[in-house]
Parts: sequence; structure tokens; C-alpha cells
Amino acid sequence: SGKIKLDTLRKITSIFINENYTILQARFYIGQTDLQESLIKSKYFDRNLKELWKRIVPNCTISIDNIEFMDKSGNRYFYPKPITLIAVQ
Repeated sequence: SGKIKLDTLRKITSIFINENYTILQARFYIGQTDLQESLIKSKYFDRNLKELWKRIVPNCTISIDNIEFMDKSGNRYFYPKPITLIAVQ
């Protein structure tokens, strides 16, 4: 969570925890006043999220919630809280 430079944000195309876990799904909320929502079903951004990602501007908020992931033994978990990012110039 925190502020991230817009140039850095625009380069992101997937989410990752570490090599011990696989992302199963995550819900993204993107916007300033009119939130747009996208659900991905792997660590990679789908077409819809890629399109939303292009619209990120300075002071835009990105919240990632309901992050479900699995360890190498097949145990499933949810990340305990949303991750909130703010795009800065």
C-alpha cells in the first residue's frame, strides 16, 4: 500500500506474492470518483483490467481486494486486507 509513480504503475501487468504462492484471483477497483471494477482469475491482468490500467492518472486510487492465493500444498488463503495504491506523478 502507498503512493507509486504513474510510470511504474503503467508497467505492471501481473501481481505476485513470491515463488511459494500462486495467485488464484483478485478484484481491482480503479478510479477517483467513478470506480471501475475488474476481477482477474490468475496473476496476469486480463484484457479488461489492461484497458482500465491505461486510464490511470495522477491521484487515481487502485484498491486490490479479495486476493485469493494457494501454497504449493494446495492450501488456499485470502490476503487479510485490501491493498491500496495511489498513482503520483
